[in-house]
Amino acid sequence: MSLTPEQIAGKIRNEKSPKQKLFLLHSWLGFHLALLLATVLFTGTIAVISDEIDWLFHPEMRVKPDDSRVPWGTLEEAVRIAAPNDALRTLQRGEADYFAYRATLQTPAGTRYFLHVNQWTGEVTGRTHPLTVQRFFRDLHRYLFTPSIISLPIVCSMGLVMLLSLYTGLKTAGRLRVAAFRLRRKSGLRVFLGDFHKVIAIWSLWFLVLIAVTGLWYLAEFGGAIAGKRFEPSRTGLAAERVEAFGAVIPRIPTDEIVRRAEAAIPDWVPSAIFYPSSPGRPIMVWGRWVDPIVRDRANRVSLDPVDGSVVQVSRSTENGVVAYLNDIADPLHFGELGQSLTIKILWFVFGLGLCTLSFTGVWLSFKRLKKISLSTAQLSTTPILLAAIVFGYSYVQRYLDPGTHHQALAESLQVSGDLTVRAVHSYVAEDDSQWIRVLVRHREGMANFSAANVELGRDQSIALKPVFYGPETILQAKLDRSQISAPLTMRSITLVDGAAEEVELVTPIMVVDSSHR
Repeated sequence: MSLTPEQIAGKIRNEKSPKQKLFLLHSWLGFHLALLLATVLFTGTIAVISDEIDWLFHPEMRVKPDDSRVPWGTLEEAVRIAAPNDALRTLQRGEADYFAYRATLQTPAGTRYFLHVNQWTGEVTGRTHPLTVQRFFRDLHRYLFTPSIISLPIVCSMGLVMLLSLYTGLKTAGRLRVAAFRLRRKSGLRVFLGDFHKVIAIWSLWFLVLIAVTGLWYLAEFGGAIAGKRFEPSRTGLAAERVEAFGAVIPRIPTDEIVRRAEAAIPDWVPSAIFYPSSPGRPIMVWGRWVDPIVRDRANRVSLDPVDGSVVQVSRSTENGVVAYLNDIADPLHFGELGQSLTIKILWFVFGLGLCTLSFTGVWLSFKRLKKISLSTAQLSTTPILLAAIVFGYSYVQRYLDPGTHHQALAESLQVSGDLTVRAVHSYVAEDDSQWIRVLVRHREGMANFSAANVELGRDQSIALKPVFYGPETILQAKLDRSQISAPLTMRSITLVDGAAEEVELVTPIMVVDSSHR
C-alpha cells in the first residue's frame, strides 16, 4: 500500500531509529519527485553533448582542421557575400577545431538562421535552422519551455533535493568501502539493483555535489536578478552623444581591425566570438578565451566603438570580483565545458547517465518495497509542470518554425537621395488582416542610423514610424488604423530623422494605392 506524504511524515515522527527516519526521507524524495527530477537529469545529460549531436546531424558544421586559419575578416566577407540582404549579428568559433565557425543572421522579417563557414578555407559550408539539438535541450533543461519566473526556481531547487538525497543515502548505505564495490548477482534482482544503486551513488558522489551546487547557484543568481542585484558585471553601451555624432550612418569597421583592437586590449587573449551592433546604441562586443580555462568565454570581453574602434569597456575574469568569477565558472562546471575538451564532456555525459540511473533504480526499488505500481499523490502533483512543458514546448517550436510577421507588398516605390536608397512599402499581413506602412532605408557606407520617420498621407494625414530592425536595410514601420485604410491611400512624402535628430525629407510623391485590400 502506497503511503501518502502525511502518513510518511507521521511515520518519520514516530520512528525511533534515526537511520530509519533518514531512509524514509531518502525514499520519499527519490520516489515522489521522480518524474520531475528524472526529466531535469536526463535533459541536462543530453545538453552536455548536444553540440556534438548537432555536429553529427549537420555536415555543414563539419570541417577538417588544417595548418592555419584564414583571417576573421575573410570569414565575415564570405558571409556577407552569401547573405547580402540579411543582418550579420554574430560570428563565432565552434566548440573545437573540427567545428566550422558559425554566423548568426537575421532577415528583415525577423527570422534568424545560421551560416557555417570553414575557418581553414574561408568557404561557406551551408545553412542550418536556429532550432538545434543544443538549443532545444538547453532550454528544456533550464526552463521546461515555460516562463522562467515559474520554471527556473523549480528546476534549480532540484539541487537541494539531490543534496538531501545524497546525505540521507550516505547515512543509510552502511559501510561505504564495502558498498562501493559490492554487486551481489546471485541474491535476486532486487538485491542486485540495490547494490548497483549504491555503487553508482558512491562513485558519482563528487559529480552529484557539483551539479547540485551549481544548480543552487543558478537559483541564487535568479533571486539576485529579481532583487536587482545582478551577479554579472554591467555592460556599457554607447553614450547618447556618441550615437548622435554618427548622424545618418554607422560606417562598418573592418572585422580584422575589430579583432586587432580587442587582442590589444587583453594581451595573450584569443577572441572566440564577435557580436555586431543590432542597434545604434550598442557597441561591438568581442568574447574570448584567456589564461583561465574554467571560465566561460563571455567572462573576458571587450566592447568597442563601432565607428572608430576605440575601446568602450574591458572585462577580465580576474578583475570582476569573487561573485562574478563564481558566476562565470558555473556553466563550464555544470555542463563540462572545461577547456573545450571533448574528453571532459564525455565524462560529464557518462556520470550524467549515472545520475539518471540512480533516479530510475530508486523508483523501481521503492515500487518493489511498497508493493504498488500506481503513481503517488506527490508524483501526480508534479505532472502539471511536465504537461505545461509539453504545451509550452509546442508554442516554443512553432515560434522557431514561423517566427516572423509576413508582410505582403501591395504597392511600393523606390527613391535615391545622395547615399540613401529608400523603399516605401504599403503592405498587408494576412495573420491579423492588418495593413502597414514600412520604410526601408539603405545607406551606401554602412548601417542607416534613423530613429524615426514621418510619412505624409493624402487628406492632410500623417503617420509616425518607429525603427524595428537595423541591418543592411533599416526598417521603420507603423500599423494603419481603419480610418486610414477606408479609402485609396496616397503617400506624398517621407521625413527621416537620423541619430543627430536632423531631418532628411523626400518630397517626391511616393505612391497611390487602393487600400481596401482584404
